[in-house]
Amino acid sequence: MGKLLALVAAASLLMSGQAVADERVPLIQADPLLTFPSNPRNVDWAQVARNRAAKAQARVQKQGKPPLTHAEREAVGTNGGNDTLAKAERITGFGTQKKVTVTGNLAPDKTIPTVPAFAETNDAIPLASDTGIPGSRPSLRTSGTIGDGPHGSAGDRTGDFDFYRLTGAAGTSVTFETSTPTGDLDTFLILWDDQGAIWSIADNTPGTTDARMTVQLMPGRTFFVQVGAAGAHAFRPTRRSRAPGRVSAPKGRTTCGSPAARATATSTTTRSTCARATCSAVRSAVRARGSRCTTRRAAR
Repeated sequence: MGKLLALVAAASLLMSGQAVADERVPLIQADPLLTFPSNPRNVDWAQVARNRAAKAQARVQKQGKPPLTHAEREAVGTNGGNDTLAKAERITGFGTQKKVTVTGNLAPDKTIPTVPAFAETNDAIPLASDTGIPGSRPSLRTSGTIGDGPHGSAGDRTGDFDFYRLTGAAGTSVTFETSTPTGDLDTFLILWDDQGAIWSIADNTPGTTDARMTVQLMPGRTFFVQVGAAGAHAFRPTRRSRAPGRVSAPKGRTTCGSPAARATATSTTTRSTCARATCSAVRSAVRARGSRCTTRRAAR
């Protein structure tokens, strides 16, 4: 019966004009090196080695295949072309091939207002520039220069910083980041509260000299973001103004930072606001050698 069916199939192929090919189907055999052959002497071990080498070479060639490339189709400097799942750009072949290189541009978020650079001097907490966040606006983008002003390279050269003031809002997190398209400026960010305590410190993001931090602020509290160049003059939140009640001890003086530049402020408060945690943060983050954090009582 089996032969009869084979003859009928062959006759059908010939009648339709197709040739009957004597195609040998390759056998699928287990790798003898991974099994226990009943008679190892009958195994062609040389052929087994050649098969394994061929499979290994095929894997190398497949892995060494260059990744796909995809150029973003959204016009440079525009938004909205591919900003949602419904408008996502399809990358042909991605999925079959596991790697892809995507090139394109990220345009500035037009929903974030850009404001002019704030005027100097804003080098300390009491002199911080008011961002208006969150009362006047939810966010902003501005520019600035580190090294100008009366304490920059053209002034007394004690170190220039830019401080910005904002207020915490309920249920929201805030992101601060710097961007230095040109030049070798290495920025840092420090978040202070209105008592002169450090909440967060951010230095370089991976692969750049820019800084970025995301924090959850307490509602109703006033906070200050310090922007500066990484170095020995980082921790001086109130040095410029000698403002009371910032980082100080009762009827005394607290110094936090490096010997080259310390934050000094007198106090009229009844308890110290320069906590051990603040001093520990200064010690761990300040880059100058010999940094220290000490509290000294004034002589009675």
